Amino acid sequence: WTTQAGISAGCEAAPWSPAAKLTGNLCVGYTWSNGGDNVYVCANSINDGKYNYNNLAAYYATWYHKFGHSKWHSAWETWYQYMRDTPNINNPNAASLLINNSNGACCNHPTELTCFAPEWASVAYISREINKSNALIARTEYFDDLKGQRTGYQTKYSGYTLSWNHWIGTTVLFRPELTYDHAYDSAAFNNGTKKSQLMFAGDVIFFY
Repeated sequence: WTTQAGISAGCEAAPWSPAAKLTGNLCVGYTWSNGGDNVYVCANSINDGKYNYNNLAAYYATWYHKFGHSKWHSAWETWYQYMRDTPNINNPNAASLLINNSNGACCNHPTELTCFAPEWASVAYISREINKSNALIARTEYFDDLKGQRTGYQTKYSGYTLSWNHWIGTTVLFRPELTYDHAYDSAAFNNGTKKSQLMFAGDVIFFY
């Protein structure tokens, strides 16, 4: 068993910033099968969840699994997040309540000034270690932005990714990937003109 607890100034908020809010977190993990399985649940942001810059109330659950003595691994994560009293973008009277870099919500009724803005997601990985320097990873994900607060579009999304992880020595990790994303309820890509996108991206991570 592993237990973690902490406090912070909020999600991506410096203690001296206007968006700072005393935030707690509490996480519990359990490992079994000689390290082959691990479940980790976390109340990642414990505060009032009131609308502010990225002031999410966030709850996560993750399961990691290794398939016996093979080179196959999997991971699954799901989360539920929300903000309360989020300004309604469909009500002109709520415009003065919006703050920079924090979207409003598509509330159920145009007469509402604010509303509850939740979202949830689930993502699964399966990876195959080729050798000590290379691995192939497939990822599927589903995201439901129920009020459009996180992405600016009130829609459900799915994504499908194939990635190659390549180690250069033990310090540098190179990760190119190809992803197909689709938005089901509105055109959320290319400035609101397309429902789907194909993206090639990559990064380089230096470990120290």
